[in-house]
Amino acid sequence: MTETASVSGRTSASPAAVWRILGEQFFDLAEWSSAIGHSSAMTTTPPGVGASRRVSAGGRILIENVIDWVPESGLAYELVGLPPIISRVENRWSLTADGEGTSVVLACAVEPGPKPPMRVAAKALIRRVAKTNESLVADLISRVEQDLSS
Repeated sequence: MTETASVSGRTSASPAAVWRILGEQFFDLAEWSSAIGHSSAMTTTPPGVGASRRVSAGGRILIENVIDWVPESGLAYELVGLPPIISRVENRWSLTADGEGTSVVLACAVEPGPKPPMRVAAKALIRRVAKTNESLVADLISRVEQDLSS
């Protein structure tokens, strides 16, 4: 059974302004996220479907492979490099115009392996990823708001 968690926030910035940080600067995640120690491009392609970045978070090195990309609307990536007891982890960002601003949602889905103990591991992992995702959303909104006031 897939475990899911979602985090949301709102900024007074437009979806285009949020996208400039989230999408156009996809490889530069560590520049605005306090949860990420390092990020770098793993592919020579520009940000978009097929692009990959390497991130260091909480002492773990992960690869994030972009699987969905809709400018000013959202993106999704699979996280690779987690223990093999987890079949799949996906983070999906959604940006929605909300009056004069933007609603930001980051949803995570964790698919455990087929054995019952793997489901327990997925429950633990979703809690950890959700905590990181709370930080990612807060940091993104903070960065976008900072850019607005500059």
